[in-house]
Amino acid sequence: MDLNHDQSSTSLDEVCEKLDLVLIRQLELIQEYVDLSLKGEVHQKEGYLQLAKARYVEGPNSVSKVYLPTEDSEEYEALVTVGFSENKDHDKETNCTRVLLEDKTSSEHKNKLIRQFGILSPPCVKIAQNNFRQNLALCIDRVNVMEELTKVQKEFQSLQHVKNLLIKNHIPEP
Repeated sequence: MDLNHDQSSTSLDEVCEKLDLVLIRQLELIQEYVDLSLKGEVHQKEGYLQLAKARYVEGPNSVSKVYLPTEDSEEYEALVTVGFSENKDHDKETNCTRVLLEDKTSSEHKNKLIRQFGILSPPCVKIAQNNFRQNLALCIDRVNVMEELTKVQKEFQSLQHVKNLLIKNHIPEP
């Protein structure tokens, strides 16, 4: 019986150590998510401020919803698209889907879109475009962090269940 007691306590100790490591990883991912969210807010705010600046400098009709595509306008080709990639987690050997940004257009198409604002497009519009593109990349990073966080939470719950079973099955000696 003493041998069983040592195995279960060692196993319980190992599970508790794994729980600690998983919990630390979970906190790191939460911090990373918050940091990415804050950076995204900064880029989004800066993008809107640059658009407002361009509108102020160029006039209210130069940057407005008139430039947004409608049902009657020609189709736009997206500058970037969102794709998915299957990767192997190097730690766990499990499949994991990663969200990626894929640049789908040529530099000629990018220049065509920005030139809608005139031959000499305002630098504010280019800066705003860059800020919104960076915000989109940060959003994709946040999605990937949330996916990893979800997997870590499932692992934590699984280890918590194993720990509870070990405690329940552990019979103390009199």
